[in-house]
This record gives sequence, C-alpha cells and structure tokens, in this order.
Amino acid sequence: MAITDTRLLERKSVMGAAFEQESGGVAGTAIAAAASFAYFPCYELSFTPEIALIERDLYTESLAPENVDAIGTQFARVTMKVDCMGSGASVGGTDSTKYSDKGLQLQGTPQWMVLLRGCGFFNFYSEWKDGTVFGGGSAVTKWNAWMPSNTPCQPTDDEAQVGDGIDSMATLTIKFWQDGRLYTLAGCMGNVTFSGTAGEIPYATFEFLGVLNAVDGSEANPMAAYAFDTETPSPLSRNDKTAWNVSIDATPAMSSWELNMNNSYDIYKDVNKDKAGKYCVITERKPTLTCTTLAYDDADAGELLIDRTIATTTGNFDVLMGSVSALVNSSLLLAAEKTQVTSLDVGEETGYLTENTTAKCIAEDNFVNTGSILQAPEARECWLAYGYAVANAWTSATSNNDPTGGE
Repeated sequence: MAITDTRLLERKSVMGAAFEQESGGVAGTAIAAAASFAYFPCYELSFTPEIALIERDLYTESLAPENVDAIGTQFARVTMKVDCMGSGASVGGTDSTKYSDKGLQLQGTPQWMVLLRGCGFFNFYSEWKDGTVFGGGSAVTKWNAWMPSNTPCQPTDDEAQVGDGIDSMATLTIKFWQDGRLYTLAGCMGNVTFSGTAGEIPYATFEFLGVLNAVDGSEANPMAAYAFDTETPSPLSRNDKTAWNVSIDATPAMSSWELNMNNSYDIYKDVNKDKAGKYCVITERKPTLTCTTLAYDDADAGELLIDRTIATTTGNFDVLMGSVSALVNSSLLLAAEKTQVTSLDVGEETGYLTENTTAKCIAEDNFVNTGSILQAPEARECWLAYGYAVANAWTSATSNNDPTGGE
C-alpha cells in the first residue's frame, strides 16, 4: 500500500481568505490580524508552486549553471472544493451585520462566499429590485446575492469599496495550514465551478492563481480558534427544486448539472516588483451550463428535449440548494438568467436514456440601474442568492419554474 493511501486527513483542510486593501498587498499575516479573514473547511486541496527561472547565455564556460539562471515570477495555484451551504444563522428583523470585519455585510452570509469575490463576483445586498419580482412581500428584501462583475480590479482598489454594492472585482489573500506549515498567497483571483448531482451534496470547485508570499512553519493550526459556519449541507434530489427551462415548461428530471464561469486569468507581471508579479487579474469570462436530463418527459407525453431546442434554443436555469426555512439562512438559489443551447447529445444512465446539454449563459437586457447599485440580477448571466425566504422565488410567475409545484 502506498504511503499516500494512509493520509486520510489530508482530504479535509482549513483555509482563510480576506479582501486585500490594495491589489496584491497581503491582507495581514499576523495572528492579531487574522480576525479579518473568513475561515471555512475545504476538501481535496491542491497547492502547486510555479516559480519560473530566467535562463541566460553563458559569458564564459567557467561559469556554473547556478550563476546563470535567475529566479523569475514566483506564483502558485491552489484548488479546492467547498460545500455549497448557507450559514445557518438566524435572521433578525433588520439587515444587521455578522461578519462586517470580513466585508460580508448582510447577516448570515456564509464565510466561504468570500472566495466568490476573487472569482469576479461582487456582493449585491441592497433591497431587492422591488416587492413584486418574486411574488411580493417584505421577505424578499432579506435576500443577498453575488453577481459577476464587469469591472476588473485595479492597483488602487481598496477594501472600503468591497461589500457596498459597487460593481467591481477584488483580489484576495489566501492562506491555509497543511502538514505543520502555513502558506500565504497574495493577489489571488481565479475561476469557480458549481456542480450538483442527484443524491449528493452540491459543491463549488475553486481554482486561484496568486503570488507566492510566504511559507511558515507552525507546530499547531493557527486557524483552529476561529469560527466556522455550522450549517449541514443538504443533498440534491433528482426532482426537488431544480429546473432547466427550454421553451415554456421545465425540462425532464435532471441527474446532474454544472455551471462553470470559465474565467480566463493571469498574473500581472512587473520585473520591478518583488517576486516579479503584482496580482492576478481576470481577463475574460464565458459561463456555460451543462446538464444531464432524462430523455423523456412524462408531463409532455414523452416529448424529447431535442424537440424543444429545435423550437427555441434559449431557456433559463434555477436550482434551490439546502433546506428551506423562513427563519434561517440555510438555502441558496443559483440561477442562470438566460441560456443559449450550443450542443446536445444522447447518453445512457442506469438503464435510462439521457440527453446531455451544453448551453452558454448570457445576460438579460431588461435591467434598471440607479446610481452605483445594480437593481436587477437580470443584468448578469447568473447569480447566487441566499437569505431568508429565498424559496419564495419558486412561487413566482416569472421565469423561475418550480417542478415541485412550489411546495
């Protein structure tokens, strides 16, 4: 048996993330400053340093190779999985803060969502568009949402701009403790993929690129004293609160889905900067949705999904993750406002015929902009909402189509 087979504890790791006051500037490495970091457990963490060497031609054959090469950009990639779950925090009568020191403004914001900021999302926490968009009622104002940003981060962006609804990206400082060592990466940005399979817990897979700042030895986990969100994530059902709509009706039962932001990103390099890299920046995003559905829909007399894509190639996607409660932030609503089908093929799963669909996510055009606060999620390709009474979206008469009848 290989020695790697015995390292079972390595699957679960501890990670902290914080917004940077200046892009590429470490958010704080001292233990006293650690309170500004959001902490969360993660799984299957992979850390890969990527340190470039600059090769030069020899001036003379007597020079040894170590006197020739110079160290270039010093950065690293880190990937991990995080359960998609709410915070489990009770909701009060007002939008009081819980983790305001971490840039998370609305009460009950799950700490793992800090990572979304480094994936090109911004935090929208003002009142919802209006009281009638999702069935009305004051409960909808308790929602919070993360939406993709169109404004790249700048070297002068500061922490004060994060969390106030301004449409801008931000870099992160990420640190994690593993095998007695504390790793710190600065100026991190990257990509996120949301995935869900029937009978399993939905999760987000993150990949970040950042400047390798420090690797420190430590006898104990310095993050162990900080609080985590304790909500238990809920597995998905094949039919429960998941719908991908093409044409006018929900598609057949869904076995799995994946929403990939497909961010393109790279390190902003500067040879006059320490480690020859300043910070990572997202240069492009092309979100796509892939899903696997049963090929026959009993509700429509055995209609094939491909028949609907012939009639119209656009639709929308909604999934409610987590338990539904009007008193705690335990559920998340992930939605793609508009999808454009690009390919469809037939497969097989446990004896059933399936159809595998790939669709491009695009934004709607009916949005209202008042000042610096975007008032409509439709202005973005997709969004992740959370908060109390988030399940009200399924009882609306809008594009959200509840395959369970709103129960």
